[in-house]
Amino acid sequence: MLKQSMDIILFENYLKESTSLRGSTIKNYMDVIIRFLRSEPDINSIESYRNFFIDNTIKKNGYFHYYAFKKYIEYQIKDTNIKNKLLTETKKLKIKLGDRTKTSINLTEEQMDIVVSKLSRDKHKLIARIQKECGLRSSDIFWLKDENIYFEKNEKGEDIIRLFFESKGGKHSTAFIYNKNLQSDFKKYVKDMEVIPNSFGIRKNYIPYLFMRCLKKRRSKNLLDPTDMFSMMRIHYHEYWMDLRMAINQCQSLIPGITMNNWSTHDWRRKFANKFYKKSNYNIYGLQQALRHQDINTTIRYLKQSSLEIQPQIEVLQRRKLVVLDNNLIENCSKGDILPEDIADFNTITMLIEQGKIKYADSL
Repeated sequence: MLKQSMDIILFENYLKESTSLRGSTIKNYMDVIIRFLRSEPDINSIESYRNFFIDNTIKKNGYFHYYAFKKYIEYQIKDTNIKNKLLTETKKLKIKLGDRTKTSINLTEEQMDIVVSKLSRDKHKLIARIQKECGLRSSDIFWLKDENIYFEKNEKGEDIIRLFFESKGGKHSTAFIYNKNLQSDFKKYVKDMEVIPNSFGIRKNYIPYLFMRCLKKRRSKNLLDPTDMFSMMRIHYHEYWMDLRMAINQCQSLIPGITMNNWSTHDWRRKFANKFYKKSNYNIYGLQQALRHQDINTTIRYLKQSSLEIQPQIEVLQRRKLVVLDNNLIENCSKGDILPEDIADFNTITMLIEQGKIKYADSL
C-alpha cells in the first residue's frame, strides 16, 4: 500500500515536471490512475487495462482514460518490449470508441438568447454569452484573471474588450468582445466582482480568477473539496452545468425538441464555429484560428467538413441588427425598420423576441 502511494506521488510529479499538461488535465489523469490502481491490476498485462476501460468508460470520456494510461505506461513500465506492446494494445481501445460526436439541436440566434435568459444566475448568463459570441470553452472563461482583461478602443474609436487567457494545452490566446450589450454587462460584472484592498493594501481571501469568486454553498460527495483552484473550477463548472440543465427544462415548452441530451455548455462554442464557418465563406483555416485549435482535424470534427484575419469576422458576427416586426413597438418606427442591437438591453431584447415583436436581421 505504501509503495503504491509513493508510486502515485512520483507519477504526479512526473506529469508536472516532464510534460506540458495543464494542472486540470493532470488532476483528471491522476483520478483515472488512482482508480485503476485500486482495482489491484497487473500493470504488465493488457487485460487489466482492457477490463478497467470497459468497466469505467463511456464514449465521451474514453479518450481521457486512454491518454492517462499512455502517460502511466510511459512512466511506469521499464521493460521496453512490454511497454511498446501495452502502448500498441491500449491504442486499440481508443480506436474502438468510434464516433464520439453527439447530435446537437440546431438553435436559432433568438432561441439561444431565450436559453440564456432562463439561466438563474447573471454570472452564468454572462459566461454563456461570451462562449456564444467569442467561441471560448467554459474553462477558458473560468481561468480568466483580472489582470488579463483590457478595455481598449479600435482604430475607429469604438470600445472593445480584449481577453488574454491560457487555453487548453497551456496555449496563451486572445479573444475580443465587440458586442455593445455584452461589453456593458461584462463591465458591470467586473465592477461588481472587484475586490477592494484594505488599509494595509491586502485583499483578504482574494481569488484572481474573475468568474470563480461567487459560489453557492453546496456540498456534494461527487465534487472535490475546494482546497485548490482546479477543484474550485470543477465546482464552479458544475454549478454552471446544473443551471443550464434547469434552464433547458424551462425552455422545452418554448423551443421544440430541446433536451438536456442535445444542448450542453460546449454547444455555445459549436454554434459559434458553425456561424463563423459560414460568415468566413467556409474558410476552415480561419475557423481553426478562431477556435484556437492546434490540429486542423479537431476543427474538422466540429463541422464534419468545412486565413483571413479572425478579428473582422468575429466583429461581423457580434454586431447584429434588429428588425422591427410590430408597427407599434417604437414611435416613428414601422415594421421592417432596422435598429442597432444596443437600442435596448439584453433582457428587454429577449422579451421582445419572445413576444414576436423583433428579430435579428440575419435570421430572416
